[in-house]
Amino acid sequence: MAMEHGLPRLGEVDTELTSLKVKTVRVHGSWHGSPLLRTARAFYGGRLPEYRQLMWAEGSEGFYGDPGFDEELVERQPDLAIPLADHPKCVWTALP
Repeated sequence: MAMEHGLPRLGEVDTELTSLKVKTVRVHGSWHGSPLLRTARAFYGGRLPEYRQLMWAEGSEGFYGDPGFDEELVERQPDLAIPLADHPKCVWTALP
């Protein structure tokens, strides 16, 4: 549905939507059981639709995984395309 509103296609980096680069990623299924998606799971009765995350670049640092990205910035937004077990430990992976 969001794609109908002119958001970037999956994996495409966009610089026109905001003053920062943004991209969409498919949320890895391992996040579906996480506390991060608890409210969505409750709303959809336990069955989640395919999720996409709109990520924004951290200024000149770019996106997680880009050369030169400051690992400390992962606290600002998780990269839900990475399996939960492989994601760097941070506030998002430690939610109760």
